[in-house]
Amino acid sequence: MKYYAVSDAHGFYTKLEEALRKAGFFEDSKNVLIFCGDVLDRGKEANKMVSFLLKLKEEGRLILIQGNHEDLLVQCLQSIAGGNIYEIASGMSHHYRNGTWDTLLQLARMNDRDALDYPSMLIERVRNSPFCRELLPFARDYYETEKHIFCHGWIPLDIDIVDRTAVFKYRSDWRDADTTEWHKARW
Repeated sequence: MKYYAVSDAHGFYTKLEEALRKAGFFEDSKNVLIFCGDVLDRGKEANKMVSFLLKLKEEGRLILIQGNHEDLLVQCLQSIAGGNIYEIASGMSHHYRNGTWDTLLQLARMNDRDALDYPSMLIERVRNSPFCRELLPFARDYYETEKHIFCHGWIPLDIDIVDRTAVFKYRSDWRDADTTEWHKARW
């Protein structure tokens, strides 16, 4: 058994599958994929990516770490629920530019027009998608082996500003960081 670590596939399932095949991931059914976040957004293969990761999860071969684009998806749904769907869909939002809007459409299996006409349906379909129901709750902030720490971004640190320069300080208690601190570390 080997660990294979990837990050930031952003919905490009075919490219990920090709890279894993070249690296030998599929040669041993015991190999484990450590996916360090940013599973979706930007690529057009969100549902293929989700299916692949669900299969690995069911086989006990997936460690999924939450990335900032997983955070974006949750934030985008909240923003739509708050009535900001036109801002998002029209391109005036970072959710559009980062690909989150398109990811929502893929997960909900809806087009722009239907999503704009039925935002509550969009929200419901995405929240009930396998990605939100099964993969997001399975995601963790970090994974640690004897020699390595896997995360998206960095581990929570203390940051001071000295002469307009950020100074990063190691925190020995980083494993006890709360959700807010991990959210900041992913960005």
